[in-house]
Parts: sequence; structure tokens; C-alpha cells
Amino acid sequence: MLTVLPKLLPSAFAGILISVMIYAIGGGLLEVLVSPVVEACPSDNKESAMSMLHSFYCWGHAGVVLFSTLFFYAAGIENWKLLAVLWALIPIGNAVAFAKVPIAPLIADGESGLELKELFRIKVFWILLIMMICAGASEIWEFRFSQFRSLA
Repeated sequence: MLTVLPKLLPSAFAGILISVMIYAIGGGLLEVLVSPVVEACPSDNKESAMSMLHSFYCWGHAGVVLFSTLFFYAAGIENWKLLAVLWALIPIGNAVAFAKVPIAPLIADGESGLELKELFRIKVFWILLIMMICAGASEIWEFRFSQFRSLA
């Protein structure tokens, strides 16, 4: 979206802003959704697995900065759209790989959980979902904004 949306909208700034908001929401959702999956995995030491998960989130940010810097050094800053497309390949690959991962059910045999229709009818679910999206998005947004402030 970052490479296409600024050209499709009348204002390039609006296209960039919408793209950043969408990937900030995606980052927030990633943070919220991956933790319960790691927690549900059978492991003897869940605390160290969760610590490892959160440390890789930080290492991922450091890796993005390092790789992007090397890319700009080698290919030039004018090729930033190519870099955005390259970075988009990682979550696409993760989605394909994650779709093939077997996940053990968290509900015991004989019990039934909520169906999606039932979950969507619960008002508290929608409030909490919006709060989680906003919290994750603001966390990523603040991280990105602090990077721009440090450049000024």
C-alpha cells in the first residue's frame, strides 16, 4: 500500500498516512495475536518462550533498520518503493507458513466454545477489539514517530 496508495489518492500525504495507519494496526494485531499462540504451545518453560518472543520483536525492529540502511546504501534512497515491496514479502510468507501450522485446540473434549456469530454479538468483544487495535497501533505509531523526531 505504501508504494501504490499515495499515487492513487489525490493527496500523497493522505496515502502515506493511511498506509502507515494500516501497518501500525497490523503490527498491533501481530503483538496481540502471537502472544496467545506462543502461550498455548506445549512447553516446559513458557516464561522464557514469551521473553524470547518479545526480544525477537525488538531484534526485528533493529534488523529492519540495519537491512534498510544497507539497502539504501547499495540501491539508493530513490528506490524506497522497492524496499517497501520487499518488506511486504515477509508477512505474506509468514501468513502462508502459519496457515499450515497445526494448532492444538484450547477447549477440552466435550466442551464447546463460542461460534464466530455468537462472539460478534457480544458488545464487550467489540469494545475490547477496538481497544487492542488502538493500543497496538499507537505503540507502533509512537515508535515510528519517535524515529522521525530523532531525525529532526
